[in-house]
Amino acid sequence: MPRMPIYYQNALITGEEPDYGKLDKVIADIKAKNHKMVTLDVERWNAASDRERPKYMRLMDYVRERVPADTKLSLYGIMPKPRYADYVKGGERLAYQRSENEKMRPLAAKCDWIMPMFHAYEANRANWAKFARTIINEARIYNKPVMPWLWPQYHDLAKPESLRGQLLPGAFFREQLDIAYELADSMCLWGTLIVKPDGTRLRADWNSQSPWWLHTKAFLQEKGRKACAI
Repeated sequence: MPRMPIYYQNALITGEEPDYGKLDKVIADIKAKNHKMVTLDVERWNAASDRERPKYMRLMDYVRERVPADTKLSLYGIMPKPRYADYVKGGERLAYQRSENEKMRPLAAKCDWIMPMFHAYEANRANWAKFARTIINEARIYNKPVMPWLWPQYHDLAKPESLRGQLLPGAFFREQLDIAYELADSMCLWGTLIVKPDGTRLRADWNSQSPWWLHTKAFLQEKGRKACAI
């Protein structure tokens, strides 16, 4: 399980625009550490908007032109739009999201792979599976490798609120791994966080016996992979 660096929004933009001074520092870090796959995480803009999509495109072009030719780049989670409720509901709401996803094709062309979110917003696993299969289908319209982003915790906006930040049951996370393996080209595991009562977000202490990790190890071993990070 190789590590993939993620450069977050505060390191990439200032206000409403790409910050080229910050980007120069990110580019220098990529070169110094010889990163081969890099994720850029900017969630502030709407990539389906004709006014805001060019900001993403300028950012991608600036980085692409300055990192080594063999460095692969992508954007976190904005293509296709991660509209859980609309994908589960289907019908007109899904049709609208599909029209929004189509508008992002020019930006997707600048990415080496597409990274849709596989986040869990509720405990209903049938709904989650419908969402996951739909968002993978949407990701395929861009004709790029698809790498869903798996998070072994319930999303910050999960309902009911009591689920938020809770670790997923092991069997639920195994289902996510299996669907990613079935439908995608690869997968990325991220997490985990603890949200304190004052809103502070901290990295959780490692627990080698956590159900999500035990299921991940079993999954990897079944696929002939070693369960270790490099």
